[in-house]
Amino acid sequence: MTAKTHLLAGILCGELICSAAGLSQAELRLSAWAVASAAFGAVLPDIDHSGSKVSTLNRSTKNSSWMLGRIFHHRGPIHSPAFLALLLLALWLCGALNSGSRILIAEAFSAGWLSHLALDTFNPRGILWLWPFGKKRFHLAKIKSGAFGEWILAVLLLILIITYSSAVPALRLSLAEIRDSAAALGRIAEK
Repeated sequence: MTAKTHLLAGILCGELICSAAGLSQAELRLSAWAVASAAFGAVLPDIDHSGSKVSTLNRSTKNSSWMLGRIFHHRGPIHSPAFLALLLLALWLCGALNSGSRILIAEAFSAGWLSHLALDTFNPRGILWLWPFGKKRFHLAKIKSGAFGEWILAVLLLILIITYSSAVPALRLSLAEIRDSAAALGRIAEK
């Protein structure tokens, strides 16, 4: 799948996390951070592919992408739930998950990451859902990246986002709030 489709799925996941957390209209900033974190989590697994959008954000991501691609290969271990679990464990051990709002943002990020894995399961190559316990690739369909099937999926995701966000008052985020939160996440990733 392309970055645009992954972003749409991440935004939808962020909205669902905000709704499940029961965020109120007064908590728009936290909602914006959660949606931006889910969107970031939805594209980050492609850091193992040097041609992906996330790998071309800046020099740091380009170098990291090249190194990770050489070590893990595209749709390898980084495209697995176990890798996400290891990443979250590292964040927890570093003390980065020590408050309710940070945990909510980590949940949104995780939902975005898992949406990436779910979408890539529809690709003919599939992903390693059971890594490190097995190297079997799982796929549910044969939708190639950028093909008509992906376009249909992207349109469906967009319809769900619009429908769901208009039905939940706390999710009526302004584009500026989401953009500012995403920019802040990008600055954090550069450090």
